[in-house]
Amino acid sequence: PAAFGRLERAGAGDCRITESVLYHHRPEIGGALKSGGVLTCRGPALIALAVGGTLRVAPDSVLKLDSATQMTLQSGRIYLDFPPGGPGGPGGLGGLGGLGGGSGSLSVRTWAGTIDHVGTEFEVLSNQQVVRIRVREGRVQLRSESGRTLLDAGTQLTANADGSVVRKGIESYGEDWSWVAQLAPDYEIEGQPLLNFLQWAARELGRPVKFSDPHAREVAEHTILHGSVKGREPMDALSTVLSTTSLTYEIRGDTIWIKSYHGT
Repeated sequence: PAAFGRLERAGAGDCRITESVLYHHRPEIGGALKSGGVLTCRGPALIALAVGGTLRVAPDSVLKLDSATQMTLQSGRIYLDFPPGGPGGPGGLGGLGGLGGGSGSLSVRTWAGTIDHVGTEFEVLSNQQVVRIRVREGRVQLRSESGRTLLDAGTQLTANADGSVVRKGIESYGEDWSWVAQLAPDYEIEGQPLLNFLQWAARELGRPVKFSDPHAREVAEHTILHGSVKGREPMDALSTVLSTTSLTYEIRGDTIWIKSYHGT
C-alpha cells in the first residue's frame, strides 16, 4: 500500500491501526502509516503527510486512510495545514524521507460530501448529527450531491443531518483554535532569520504580525536565531525567542505587534 504519512507525535498507546477484523497494531512515533487501514486516536496526534503538509488529529477521532491522497473522517475532528513553500513550510517538518514528498492534493470524505483543499489551513468535525468545516486560511471546495461549494478563509459551514446547511463568518484566532496550537509541528529555529520564525508563529496563531517601528522590522530581518524551541507551543515559543532579542510583542485585537525598545 502507498504511504499515507508518518506519525510525528502521539501519546503512548493513543493510536491504533486496524487493517482487518483480525489484525491491528499501534504505530510507532516516526513510523510510516500505510493507506488502507483505519486509524483510531484516543489522544491527540500529529501526522506528516506524504503529499506534504501536516494532519492534526483531535482525541477520539477515527479516520480511514483510503490512499496517499484521500482519507475518510468517520468521526472526530481533524486539522489540515499545507503551508506555502512546500512540505512542512519554512522550518517545518521538511521532506518525509522515504515516504515520497512534494506538495499534492488531499481530499477528506465525510457523509456530507468530499472536501478538497486549495492550499490552505482548515478544520473538519464530523459526527452523526453534523459535519462542520472551518477555513482558517486559503480556500476549500465541498463536493456533494447538491453540487460544489467554495469556502473562503474566515468561513464556517455546518451541514446538518436534517439536510439544512448553515454558513457564517469566523475568526482565525482565539480559544476555538487552541487544540490546533497544542499540536503545532516543532519549528527548527537554528540558523533561521527571526522574520521567518515570526511568520510561522503568525500562521499558527491565526494573527498577522505587524511592526510598530522601522527598527523592529530591521532587527527581525537581520537577526539569525540559534538554539531550540522544541516542544513549545507557538505563543510560548514566541515569548521565549523574543526574550533573547531587543524586541518585544503585544497582542492588540487580531494582530501581533512587534516593537523594539528603541522604537518611539
